[in-house]
Amino acid sequence: MKANKTTYDFIRSPAIEGEKLLAYKCTAGKWTIGAGLCFYPDGRAVKKGDIITQKQSELFFYARAKEFEKDVNDNLTRELTQKEWDVLFSIAWNYGTGWYKKGRLIVDQFNKNPKDFAEIKRILLMMDNKNRRINEFNYLTK
Repeated sequence: MKANKTTYDFIRSPAIEGEKLLAYKCTAGKWTIGAGLCFYPDGRAVKKGDIITQKQSELFFYARAKEFEKDVNDNLTRELTQKEWDVLFSIAWNYGTGWYKKGRLIVDQFNKNPKDFAEIKRILLMMDNKNRRINEFNYLTK
């Protein structure tokens, strides 16, 4: 699967990343811009004072999404619904590429039994960024 407008709107929603066109420091202390980007597609780090347009934010999201799409898709053993995929993409977007390669429980659960919402919620609540994880769960189940 690939990131699409639904994925982009989900990621940039205030419940997940939000979207800010002026660089700000995220909770990890890194300069961030757009829908949660610490690096531009050309590899440059976001820095204090950077400003982008909403259109640039969208273009940057899709350019960077390619590496996250590969990360998610390479670790799936079954076809997911768009919402299931969006949630796993959101987790990768939050933690960074390579995260799935570490054999995470949530990936195993989506591959095994994605309709066991009680187990999915339990796993998500064991992870950090609990508010974001709850919002991802709510998106999945609505």
